[in-house]
Amino acid sequence: MMEYHENHRRHGGFIKFLNDFRALFIKTFLLTIRKPGQTIVEILLAYTFMGFLLGMRYILDRRYYPAYQIPPFYPQDMLSITGIGDIIYYYPGNLCATTIVTNAMNNLRIRWSNFPNNTQVVPDPTLSTLSNKTLQSIVAYIQFNNLDSCTDPSTMPNEVNYTLRMQENGPYYYHAQSVKISENDYLWKRSLEDFCQDKSSSDYYTYRFVGIQYFMDLSIIQYVTNTSQNLSFSILMNHFGCPEYYLDQLHSVFGFFIPIFFSIIFLITFIMNVGYIVEERQNKTKEYLRIYGLRTWINNLVWITRSMLIFFILTSVVTGLSIIILPTSGSRRNSVRKAIFNYTHWTLIWTILFVYSIQVSSFSVFFGQLFKRPFLAKLISFVVWILTLIDFYPGVPVGVRYFLCLFPNTGLMFCLQVILQYERKSNGMTTFEQLYSNLFTYPLYIGLCLLLMLIYSVIYFFLAIYIERINPGEFGVSQSWNYLFKKSYWKPHSTPTVQPFDNNDRLTHKKDGIYGSECWIELNSIKNTISPSLTISHLTKNFGKFQAVSDLSLNFYKGEVCSLLGHNGAGKTTTTFILVGMLEPTSGHVTIEGLNNRTHIQEVRKIIGFCPQCDILYNDLSVEEHLELIGKIRHMEPKFMNESIETILKLIGLVNDRKTLSKKLSGGMKRRLSIGISLMGDPKILILDEPTSGIDPYNRRLIWTIIRKMKEAGKCIILTTHFLQEADVLSDRIAIMTSGQLQANGTPNFLKNQIDFEYRLFIEKNETYQNERITAFIQKYIPTIILERESISEMIFGIKRSESKHIGQLIHALDEQSKDIGIESYGLSMTTIEEVFLKLIQEAETENTTQHDQTKLRQDLANKIFRTEYNREIGVRRFWFRICALIIKRWHVLQRQYIFLFGFFLFPILIEILIVSIFPTPKDVQTSLVQNNRIKDAQITLLPSIYNPHSIVIYTNNNRSNTRIHLIDYIQNTNANIDEISTDTVLNYVYDRCLTNEDFFVNKYQMAFAVYDNLTSSISSLIFKSYFSTVNYHAMATSLSVSSTNLFQYYTNSSTKKILTINQPILTATATTSSTILQRFFEIMYCFDTLPLSLFNFLNSILAALFISILIVPLIQERINHSKDLQLLTNLTKRTYWFSNTIFDLLSCFILCILLTIIIRIGSIGNPNIESEVHIYINTEQIGYFFLMIIMYSLASLPLIYVYSFSPKSELIGFINIFVINIVVCFFDMVLTFMAVFSQGQATTITRVSRLTSIVNNIRWFIAILFPCVNFKRSLFNIRLKSSQECISSLNSLMLTNYSFNESWISTHEPGVGIQFIIFIIQMIFWWIILILIEKRTNIKSECRRCCGCENDLERIDNENPMDNAEDAIPKQWDDTHLDEDVRNERRLLFGENHLSTSSVILVRDIVKRFKKRKEKSIHRRIYTAVDHLNFYVTKRSCFGLLGVNGAGKTTTFRMLINDLKPTSGKIIINGKDINKMQRDLEIGFCPQFDWLINNLTVIETLLLFARLKGLKWSETSQICCDMIEVFGLEIYQTKKIQNLSGGNKRKVSAALAFMANPALVFLDEPTTGLDAAAKRKLWGVIRAARDAGLTIILTSHSMEECEALCTKIGIMKLGQFMCLGNLQRLKNRFGHGYAVQVKLPLQDINMFKEELMLTLPGVQIDEQHNGILFCTVPFSSISRSSNFTNTYSLKLAHVFDLFNKKKEEKSIESYSITQTTLEQIFVHLAGEDQYINTDENKNK
Repeated sequence: MMEYHENHRRHGGFIKFLNDFRALFIKTFLLTIRKPGQTIVEILLAYTFMGFLLGMRYILDRRYYPAYQIPPFYPQDMLSITGIGDIIYYYPGNLCATTIVTNAMNNLRIRWSNFPNNTQVVPDPTLSTLSNKTLQSIVAYIQFNNLDSCTDPSTMPNEVNYTLRMQENGPYYYHAQSVKISENDYLWKRSLEDFCQDKSSSDYYTYRFVGIQYFMDLSIIQYVTNTSQNLSFSILMNHFGCPEYYLDQLHSVFGFFIPIFFSIIFLITFIMNVGYIVEERQNKTKEYLRIYGLRTWINNLVWITRSMLIFFILTSVVTGLSIIILPTSGSRRNSVRKAIFNYTHWTLIWTILFVYSIQVSSFSVFFGQLFKRPFLAKLISFVVWILTLIDFYPGVPVGVRYFLCLFPNTGLMFCLQVILQYERKSNGMTTFEQLYSNLFTYPLYIGLCLLLMLIYSVIYFFLAIYIERINPGEFGVSQSWNYLFKKSYWKPHSTPTVQPFDNNDRLTHKKDGIYGSECWIELNSIKNTISPSLTISHLTKNFGKFQAVSDLSLNFYKGEVCSLLGHNGAGKTTTTFILVGMLEPTSGHVTIEGLNNRTHIQEVRKIIGFCPQCDILYNDLSVEEHLELIGKIRHMEPKFMNESIETILKLIGLVNDRKTLSKKLSGGMKRRLSIGISLMGDPKILILDEPTSGIDPYNRRLIWTIIRKMKEAGKCIILTTHFLQEADVLSDRIAIMTSGQLQANGTPNFLKNQIDFEYRLFIEKNETYQNERITAFIQKYIPTIILERESISEMIFGIKRSESKHIGQLIHALDEQSKDIGIESYGLSMTTIEEVFLKLIQEAETENTTQHDQTKLRQDLANKIFRTEYNREIGVRRFWFRICALIIKRWHVLQRQYIFLFGFFLFPILIEILIVSIFPTPKDVQTSLVQNNRIKDAQITLLPSIYNPHSIVIYTNNNRSNTRIHLIDYIQNTNANIDEISTDTVLNYVYDRCLTNEDFFVNKYQMAFAVYDNLTSSISSLIFKSYFSTVNYHAMATSLSVSSTNLFQYYTNSSTKKILTINQPILTATATTSSTILQRFFEIMYCFDTLPLSLFNFLNSILAALFISILIVPLIQERINHSKDLQLLTNLTKRTYWFSNTIFDLLSCFILCILLTIIIRIGSIGNPNIESEVHIYINTEQIGYFFLMIIMYSLASLPLIYVYSFSPKSELIGFINIFVINIVVCFFDMVLTFMAVFSQGQATTITRVSRLTSIVNNIRWFIAILFPCVNFKRSLFNIRLKSSQECISSLNSLMLTNYSFNESWISTHEPGVGIQFIIFIIQMIFWWIILILIEKRTNIKSECRRCCGCENDLERIDNENPMDNAEDAIPKQWDDTHLDEDVRNERRLLFGENHLSTSSVILVRDIVKRFKKRKEKSIHRRIYTAVDHLNFYVTKRSCFGLLGVNGAGKTTTFRMLINDLKPTSGKIIINGKDINKMQRDLEIGFCPQFDWLINNLTVIETLLLFARLKGLKWSETSQICCDMIEVFGLEIYQTKKIQNLSGGNKRKVSAALAFMANPALVFLDEPTTGLDAAAKRKLWGVIRAARDAGLTIILTSHSMEECEALCTKIGIMKLGQFMCLGNLQRLKNRFGHGYAVQVKLPLQDINMFKEELMLTLPGVQIDEQHNGILFCTVPFSSISRSSNFTNTYSLKLAHVFDLFNKKKEEKSIESYSITQTTLEQIFVHLAGEDQYINTDENKNK
């Protein structure tokens, strides 16, 4: 039928790669664009952060400063002593010191008449005894360090050493603790030009220090030399000068924001990409595609490309926005326009971001391989991201920086730091020419960083491949860690075919097979003449201590269908996963076409097609796109791929749905698509894992046809199924597994021959007749017949092989006398595979248990349970017991979610410990930002050596003078280098060199000297020009000290004379009044609630957001998996549900808040730094209000997250969204605070609040009212603010607030926290009201419509004219003449008999449910009717079967019946109550189609929860649950978590919950889906027992056999209405026109037998044919085809039996079955025809 073409010449390696990449990229691209909302949000969130950065850019000023040079000056001329004190202290008080100080002060008063004349000797040289007020009165304190023994000039030491101490406060600094500016500061924070022009470091020297220093030096010289010469103008101070520059606050103090914002812009896509990659592993999608030849490294490359596409957009837009010129926001004249990058070419910015994008994309692929759970992966990736964007590396060696480029964020940070160096330099455009250069000697280069980032990207890519191969996760075959070093990996070779297995040690050979205590193995099925296509040899698979597959050996052959059967948990699915390479065996191996599927998995997968048990499809890909994807991965030629797609679409019946997205397909269509996918590439081996699971009979037969055609095409087909008729019909050979071991293997006929009974007689009887009478009648004809099963309406007898000769007599007797003994119908069949399976399972269970009559005991227990009247709790007791049950549930869930425990308790505690112990104080952070730190008693000796290594430029006009010699000797003794020039061009010499090299500017040239001897004058004199730099500190005073020393040497004519000055500032507490507003802002910046200063408040608000966000996870889980709905069906009110969650969440928060409060209190006591933020909590009031605020935050946040829990589609997305939103708003609030404070700080006046500040403050209040986390952060700031009177005063002076230190703690005026308390209460009330409105939304909608008189589209159509079209609404006077007569009679009965509403358990009267189609414009076409005037009633002790194909409206009807969905019109009355007019007060049980269970509870905990919710007595619930566990066969699973159960056992738990407490009405939606035949029959027994005990059951199922066995009344739906309605016999009588016959015979004899059958049984109809089995209908009456006349005669069952029994004895046929028309045949006939007429409706459904 199809051929697989792979042209190796055309498809070379590179072409294959391109085709694979194209296919996967198109898939990813389609999935992305078909989720436009998510993609747009992903991009817009990134632009939000870019908007924040642009806002900061606008707020932060950029100013131009021209080239600057202090004019030449004499030291005394610049002296300014206004407001600095009025007294001069000195020490010691001897004659020398007194004389020197007095002369200096007198000379200063001559120059400055207002200079203080008060000089005093201080008794304490340390000044420690002086008060702060006294210290503030000091102009200068001169302490001579070596004049204690001096009495006159002759006793003066050669080196005079004195310390000059002056006040230091306000915005100016001496920086006595430092010599040079910090390398970290000029590399990463400020430009050298900024330091050079920074007057805060030089003005104290210019206007205070050097004037007094100079006159002190001159006084020393004059005192020692006794000269009377005026030396005041001997030294002229000259500044080197500073180049022009731009002071950009965004690039200097706040430069760290740029890499942070740029990084966060890429964060959302990074986290999403990691999540997609891990989800792809978790849901098996990637491994599924690998089966078809997917090379995972190409898939990784596609994910990189996917993120790169988004990053490309982000990179381009961010680059464009970063160079947009914004207007100035400052009011100063030197403020200029600015951009984020002013001197960087856009191409360089784009390149950096593009390389960063590549590394982020590769890193996300690598990171995703490390995790199995998306939630954990995203959480850890977020933490890693945050940690790597923080700059912890200012002082690390450059080699470490290059290594740290391993992380994308650090690489981006380092590149942007170099860019910012050039930006701060503001000298020419930075382009690619600067890739491998740096302004400084620090060798950090952008080009090398980018190159390393690319190299690391490649390493990440290959590491992802390597990790994936050695650790593929839960699904996949792992390679050994050293597989790359194995020869077999690089040179694969074929593995010899494994020989057939031999288990002679435990088996016994007989003529036709091998038998053991547990095994039936047919020899002929093993010793096949052809070589097996697939061989399993001694296969074992262990999961921990559990052995899923044990020593399994099997062969599979070409052209056969082999069914692999087994009970739930037998190991079938595990085996199929091993065959396709999705799981790795513990031992043993699988050989496929001679290749070992582990070492040659890629080659093996090319010849395998796999249909998994659950549909692994992409929701947003169409049918055709799925097939194209697989075809391209299989490397099919386009022509043959298209032909194959057309063939497969026809084969699977989806030609008309080729463009339909898979999410819009029905269940049957999805299964057919999965099979179609497995056929792409014409695989030799097909592995179909339960291909018809959950499929209605019509679709099931379509799939059978597909499988038959595949067999005819020569495929080797391995089939697993729980539908044993399917295995019987399709299989050439059947293998049965129990507990992981092979128990039977052979042809269906061989296995059937192992059963004692050859025939089964099925009797359907009138319930009023005694079973014993019927048994006695039958035993008259066959005495040895065995009654196997019986109920009030059904009996099944087994007839042994030796008794088959008497069957004819029995059949004749039944034909004649059946009505007399109460037999309504009967049928006969030979042994089925189901009976074989049940016997094997029974034997296995018998060996595993000593309780042989366990089934009987369970049946008795079931009868007892379902007939028991249980005592119920009522009133308040029931309310509180339910609360306790729900709290216990939350506790069990909490303790088993380790990530939850870690995230909620441990992680916040650890972070809080770090916050209180190692985080810097606000003042420390402020100091590091603005370099304004002061250290008490710091001092600096003003010697040139403090700058070593450096060079000093000197010029002398007399090269032979002693002065030159003394100067050179002095400088050389300080180990400085000397640059002596011959021309008087010192400034030009230094300036030219500083312009060529920034290192010269900062390190080489600090001072210079020009010496001029007066060669013409008779009076000896010397003039010094002392040059200095203002880049580093103290150069002005140091150059003056050098000049003074040489002047001293000149006048004493001695090179031993020196003056040594030490500067030791006196720190005083009060700032000067001359500082500007902005300077004041930088001084008190630590008082504000802004980053990065207020870390304690910000991080605690983030911690609070974290633990509150985590609480949303279980709520979303319960909503998504519908376990919340199942709990509410117990009559639990929504009020109780939310109240219990609130109690548990509040208790959890209370415990955590206590722990955090204790940690903070301990931290406040243990932290010795009183400046730390945590230190204020050493006081009882502060710690008490912290605890109060965090509790109030919890109370306000809980209803908020409850409201939000209705929105997310997954708990992971919900957690991340709410957490990120909280982080963003807290961060935004701090940015707004900074904007407000900084804007006010830049104001030219301090008389009014700036307009921007007022707007920002209003915005801050708005978000505080909206978000509890922001309000909590503000409350913490108020606690801190109220604890600091200094900060209150500072804020009042700068922000014009009226805060009071004496304000009450609970005052509504800040800094009281009363206003935050009120906001919390408002938030709490508001969000609780919103939650109530959400839960009451349906009632509110209807009430609003009724009050307003509004009509929606559905109601409007009801008021229009009658229409007959199914697409249109039916008016209230609905015409039912087109209905089936039984359906019509039921409707009219319900409208005519009022007593039925009270006598029926459930009555449904004319219910209609319509849905809107969004894309249709016409009102009529926009309305889709899912349920169309449905009517039925069910009485007590009944089981009603609600049947129909997928999309017929069953599920919609079920949802309305359980009050989960409101009907558009009609009534549903349960136990006399109209459920549409009442809240959940119905005594019902519900087993949903998909298990609505809580995964983290065990079986017993689940049952206890629902027993308590249903109001059973607390003391009795344990025994009741144990009984239910025993009845449903869950004993060995009762302590197992739900998530670890198989699908079948989950169904048992769901069924047990439905029957808990014997509700009057039980809804069972496909209760046996996924159950094996044995478990299914056991569950049937329980359902029968419940029905017979008086419970009313409504059942929907795709198993017609199940409905026949259980239902007393059946309705088959199609297009929202019943096609038929009545009991089983009624349906058979009306729609059954003969006997249903199945005949199995050799394939080669089929055609001959059909011809013979047509002649022997005139009128026989051949319905279908599968694998040698004919499905026929023999009519009750037939017409003879005689050539002479026409004769109508009756065909009785005895006649038909005689015919087929004769054929069986003649061995013309292998087996047969004769029954009345089955329900399945009726279903297919009624529901199967034209099921796709209304395709659009099916899709919408």
